[in-house]
Amino acid sequence: MDQKDLRLWEARCIQEEQPRCQAACPLHVDVRALCGHLAEGKADRAWSVLAKTMPLPAILARICDAPCQKACLRTETDGPENGLRIHALERFCAEQTSKPGRILPLPAKNKSAAVLGTGLAGLSAAWELARKGFSVTLYGPRIQGLLAGLDEGKLPAEILDQELERLARLGAGRSEDLPSPKDALESHDVVFVDPEAARDDEYGPADPLSLGTQWPGLFSGDPTVVDLASPVALASLGRRAANSMERFVQGASLTSGREKEGPFETRLFTNNRRRGARPARHRPRGRVRVRRPGQGRGGPLPGLPVPGVREELRVPGAL
Repeated sequence: MDQKDLRLWEARCIQEEQPRCQAACPLHVDVRALCGHLAEGKADRAWSVLAKTMPLPAILARICDAPCQKACLRTETDGPENGLRIHALERFCAEQTSKPGRILPLPAKNKSAAVLGTGLAGLSAAWELARKGFSVTLYGPRIQGLLAGLDEGKLPAEILDQELERLARLGAGRSEDLPSPKDALESHDVVFVDPEAARDDEYGPADPLSLGTQWPGLFSGDPTVVDLASPVALASLGRRAANSMERFVQGASLTSGREKEGPFETRLFTNNRRRGARPARHRPRGRVRVRRPGQGRGGPLPGLPVPGVREELRVPGAL
C-alpha cells in the first residue's frame, strides 16, 4: 500500500473524532471528561479539564454560553430542551475549586505582540500569546465590551481581579494609550485588533479563517461575523488570532490544517438507543446524584457509568 492509499484509509477512520458536544464547543472542552469527573465526585479534576482548555478559565467558566448544550446527545432521548446543563456544571466547578491552577508558559520567543483592546477576545488573545512565549502588551482600558457589562452576580469583581492578575503574572503588560494599528505594527512583530474595541477599514477585511488582513502581521476579528454576545465565541476568536500570530512569526501557513479549529461537524456517531440510554429523571433544587456500587440505585448523571460510593453534589441550576 502506497502513502496515498494509506492516507485515504486513515481519513476514513472516525475513532479519533471528537464527540458531538466537544466538536460544537468553539474551544473544544472535553465535556465527557468533565461530566465523568463530576459523576465521581472529583470536582478538582473536573476543574482541571476546564483550566487546561479555557483562556481566563475562572472568568469563562462562569459566563460561558455553552453552545455544546444544544449538541448534547441527551436531547435525542430527553427532548431538545433537556440536554445536560453544562454551563451550570462549569460554574459549579469554578466555584468549588480552591486551586486556580499553575500556568507554565513556553520559553520566550523574543517576539513582541500588541493587542489593541481589552474585550474578552483581546484578553484571551493576550493569555494565549503570553503562554506561547510572546512579549505581550495590552492597549486600552482595564476591560471593555461584554465583560464591562456583566453584573456582580454573573462575574464577581474579586474573580475578575484575580484572573487579570494571573494574566499580568504571565507577563502581559498594559498601557491605556491606544495606538493606531499602523503605529502598533511599527513597534511590534504582530498585532491583534479586538473587534469589541475598535475597527479600522484602512487595513481591509479580515480573513475568516486566519483573521489576517491586507497588512502583513496585523490580525483582526470582524464584528459582522463573530457573535459579540457569545463569551465562548469571543474567547475562541482570541485563541484563533494567537495561533495565526504564532504561525506568522514562524513563517508557516496561516490556513493549513485549521478546518477543525472552531466548531465543526463531527463524523463520530453514537447510537443512544442501542447503547441503552434512558431519559433522565430531572430532580428538584439542582441536585446531581452520584451512584456507586453497593449503595442503591441513586440517580447518576444521565448516560454516565459511575464507580465508587454514593454521594450528592449540589449544582445550582443543573438539571
